[in-house]
Amino acid sequence: MTNLTEIKLSPNLKYIGNYAFQNSGIANDINLPYGLKICGSGVFRNTKVKHILVPGSVTTLGLDAFAENKNLEELILNKSSWSNLADWDITGIPTSCKLYVPVGSENLYKKNPKLGKLKVTEGSYDFTFNNANAHDTHYHMTVTSDNPVTVDGVTYAGEAKYVYHPANMQLTSYNRFTADNYETDVTNGANKKYLMTKIDDSTLDMCSHVTEVNIDKMKHLRHIGRRAFFYTGIQKFTVPSTCVYIGEMAFASCQKLSELMLLNNEKRTWGGQFYGQNATGFKCYTHWRSYYKYSDSVEGWKIFVGDTNRPIDRLEAYFIADQGAKAYAFSVLQDVDWNATGLNAYYVTGYNVEEKMVYTHKVTDSYRGVGLLIDGFKTDSIYKLKKAETISPKPDKNYLVGNAREEVVVTNKDQWTSQYLFSESNKNFWRSSTSYTLKPGSAYLKIQDFAVKDINSFGIDIYSQAPGDINGDG
Repeated sequence: MTNLTEIKLSPNLKYIGNYAFQNSGIANDINLPYGLKICGSGVFRNTKVKHILVPGSVTTLGLDAFAENKNLEELILNKSSWSNLADWDITGIPTSCKLYVPVGSENLYKKNPKLGKLKVTEGSYDFTFNNANAHDTHYHMTVTSDNPVTVDGVTYAGEAKYVYHPANMQLTSYNRFTADNYETDVTNGANKKYLMTKIDDSTLDMCSHVTEVNIDKMKHLRHIGRRAFFYTGIQKFTVPSTCVYIGEMAFASCQKLSELMLLNNEKRTWGGQFYGQNATGFKCYTHWRSYYKYSDSVEGWKIFVGDTNRPIDRLEAYFIADQGAKAYAFSVLQDVDWNATGLNAYYVTGYNVEEKMVYTHKVTDSYRGVGLLIDGFKTDSIYKLKKAETISPKPDKNYLVGNAREEVVVTNKDQWTSQYLFSESNKNFWRSSTSYTLKPGSAYLKIQDFAVKDINSFGIDIYSQAPGDINGDG
């Protein structure tokens, strides 16, 4: 055995040759740098090392690289595919050694004829915050891409995600988790900044002591993994518009969670039921244009033990206006109590050809899917659309047609039927000379009367102050 007792690795190391440190007296913790590609045969065979981390960048790893390490207490293998290799040599490694592996691969490693003899548990990572001991921090990161990326004028070494480690459950004195826009890998003297884009599966799973998760600085969050916040103590959470995926059970069993706000991203998907068994009165709010997609999915979700409401009863829409809009022609696949919501809502119940005017009727509540005019909002303010418990009788006629569920093409090829679009800035209805596609959540004016075929626009009584149902009293 050589007299070598400690080594310091370069953060830019790419290759470690066969038997490089075999039979040495090395005893310091070994965190191989992210970026290392090849770690040869017998590299750390028969040393005094207690802790070895192999990052996900390693593509070639000697299967006997760690054999005869009788003092080894922790081995971190941050790659799921290594569980498939049957010829590992773990001779001399104590069976009490903990083997940390990626979330989702624990059972695969336990089935491995060699590695399965160690104490396999989920919780591998590439680096920690400030190179802290993994058992002393909530912040464990895995690199997802080492391709440099430039965002807002800043170049990062790649992208990374927050990942699970058992310490996250054990550090009960820490009740806050603050995600950042980037995390820096300082392992072995490195200074590599990684853009944070994911909160991975089970990151804070069962962390009931965590009562606050702050992601305000995480400007590019794209992915929230399965059970990411399961059974945490969070009370409110907003999923940003950058997020394109929510994993199954991500917010389930958060028994203090009273509000989950889903800012709009039309491309967002989810892996299954992501809430349930939350606080009494819990609500999940989604953008009114996307409400139909969520409601279609949530209708099939199960009622968890202890829940007194169906998941669909917890789902409500919210409204937020675009910059410059003064009113909206609107529809949503939800019964709405407009008095409780704090917005004005109107049906269009009549029209006058000579005055080129339509007449409105103010409503206090409305059925799902109907066409409405709404106003009384402030730009950029979010209005939660409270579900109506009862609905007042509808007027005999409403000339607004809602398209709450799907896009609709508005056209005027039939002289007996005229269709008009609503101008959010001018607050009138106008006829398009070409076909026009409306997004879900909109409404348009439809009048079946030959007498209006040459009318290109209609004023609206409440905005024109012309004779009509100005006060909404019929």
